[in-house]
Amino acid sequence: HPEHLPGVIDEPPVIGFGSPRPPNPAPANTHYTIVGGQPEDPDQDEEPNTLCRERLTFTVSGPCTAAVAGCGGVGDVFDVDLTTGSGPGTCNIEAQARDSWGAVGIDRFSIQVNAAATR
Repeated sequence: HPEHLPGVIDEPPVIGFGSPRPPNPAPANTHYTIVGGQPEDPDQDEEPNTLCRERLTFTVSGPCTAAVAGCGGVGDVFDVDLTTGSGPGTCNIEAQARDSWGAVGIDRFSIQVNAAATR
């Protein structure tokens, strides 16, 4: 492993949300599926499926709900299902992948969620 060599730095895993991203601002009470590629460790310390199963942290806050719909597997995916709530407010979504040496790769985005229409 390169981490044991003097002067060599452990690179963090690369993780990224795919597309399409929800519009910003986004309408209230709307479902989106964001399709992306699995996290990868440039040092190859971790297999992508291990990053998905054991080393992935996913957080969401604000007027929305989100969950990882798929990670790794046959399709080498990182797919997220996101549903905006009634708004208004800011929805923050973050994913982190951590390798066995503690290096952390992060991707995040925020969208404004419009207020739900009233009748």
